[in-house]
Amino acid sequence: PYKIFSADSVVADPRGFLWVSSGDFISKLMPDGNVEVYAGKPYSKPRENTGYRDGNSKNALFGNITDTVVGKNGNIYVMDAFNGVIRKIGLDSYVTTFAGVPGTWGGKAQEGPRGVATIWGDLSIDGLGNLILWGVDKDRLIVRKIDANGIISTVVNEKIKLVVNGKIFSRS
Repeated sequence: PYKIFSADSVVADPRGFLWVSSGDFISKLMPDGNVEVYAGKPYSKPRENTGYRDGNSKNALFGNITDTVVGKNGNIYVMDAFNGVIRKIGLDSYVTTFAGVPGTWGGKAQEGPRGVATIWGDLSIDGLGNLILWGVDKDRLIVRKIDANGIISTVVNEKIKLVVNGKIFSRS
């Protein structure tokens, strides 16, 4: 049987499954304890199966899954960091690019239709089912929302300071 050796993120869905991302693939841990590779491909050497390909979950390729959330309807959303996109794994086990353009990660936060925005940061989901992206760009906290229509809007874009033991650290 397949075993999980490491996890970058773990999330539960309403059906009782745990979804474990590890590098370039996602495993499904069932309530009875069985584990299966659900999407992407495990590798025997680092970055062996890294890539970008939408399609059936068994044939899809990812580039370093750093975060995973489950929507109200059970769809799984993952931050595909090396490709700079959010991928959606539907209930039909089909992987599609939900937001972003492959290879355009980083840079300034952009707003608008989900297909043209630059995607980076960590993923969360709010009570209404909107995806929330958040991260720090130099000295700014940036929080963005992707609504049900796929429109990205900036919710927070504030200059921040890091204070450690009374000392202020910030970039100008």
